[in-house]
Amino acid sequence: MRRNDILRTLVARYGPVLDRTGGALSFPADISMVTELSDGPAAPAAAVDLVAADDPAAGLGRRLSEAGVATVVLLLPWDGGSLPTGELVQGVGASGYQVTGMLPLDEADTPTALIAGRVDAGGPMLHPYLRWDGDAAPVDPPAVLRLVNEHHVEGFVWRVLDQRVRELDERARDLESRRAEAEKAGAEATAENERLTAENERLIADNATALKRLSDATASLAQAHAERDAVQARMSRIEGSSSYRLARRLAAGKQAMARLVGAGR
Repeated sequence: MRRNDILRTLVARYGPVLDRTGGALSFPADISMVTELSDGPAAPAAAVDLVAADDPAAGLGRRLSEAGVATVVLLLPWDGGSLPTGELVQGVGASGYQVTGMLPLDEADTPTALIAGRVDAGGPMLHPYLRWDGDAAPVDPPAVLRLVNEHHVEGFVWRVLDQRVRELDERARDLESRRAEAEKAGAEATAENERLTAENERLIADNATALKRLSDATASLAQAHAERDAVQARMSRIEGSSSYRLARRLAAGKQAMARLVGAGR
């Protein structure tokens, strides 16, 4: 619900609404607002007031009593989970007002609206359950019985929801722990992958070096074979020449003569 929807309902029921926000909020032209409290038949019966985030919760009752009208809408800066419940209840009661409705609002700056009605001499009045804009009725025995029933049923529902919240919190902590473990395992896997990548790169570099050495050795061996073949070819040419054959015969004859001379001695 939006706060302007509440004000339109008040205007339809009570007429112009007294604006006690001090100009902090602007309202559409279709919502009849007045800025001063007047007397007589035209006096406003409802007012809207804005509670700032730095306003003390203990001053809520004073705001209600100073409004001077039967119905007051307090636009609160707290959501349902952070309401100062004790100070709120005491302040409203001490001011002579009673809470007739609590509504969540869509506006982020005023997430909650408290609707309070002044308690006249006739005593508190009770609005229909979850119908703040319905007609109030005296707090008679049937109404008290309904309040007691609501108290027990809503208390049971609250306890169940509270237990569910505790279980969800526990589950969230467990999931957070698992997430942390998964992140740790992921970091370790990443580090191991980086180490293996570096090791693989080193092995690739070593393999490239070994292949280069093998290539160089193969080239050197091929060169040695070529040189050997060249020498053998030259030797074959020398051995096939007539001068080489003549030299070999002369050398052989010289060796035979030396053996004969040696034998004659």
